[in-house]
Amino acid sequence: MMQTAAFPPAPNAVAAGPASLEFYGHAMTYLLVMTLLGWINLFLSPESFWSLWPLLGWGLGLFRHGVKTFWPPLKQSLRNHMSAHELARFGPF
Repeated sequence: MMQTAAFPPAPNAVAAGPASLEFYGHAMTYLLVMTLLGWINLFLSPESFWSLWPLLGWGLGLFRHGVKTFWPPLKQSLRNHMSAHELARFGPF
């Protein structure tokens, strides 16, 4: 049996655990609520598809949450870009 050395987990891995669980909880809630709204829309007012608007609005928020959770380098590079832009605009203190 092969033994492995005990290394402490990387800080990003520790932080990503709860963040990914929060995202999956958010996604599950989104799916359940959107399914419920779709059925309500289908049975109570099938002539208009009003459930599309919450689907798109909340879906955009869920997408943003996914980007924030699973692509932190993108978030960090965007923050660095915006900081550099502000420093160029206003100059150093």
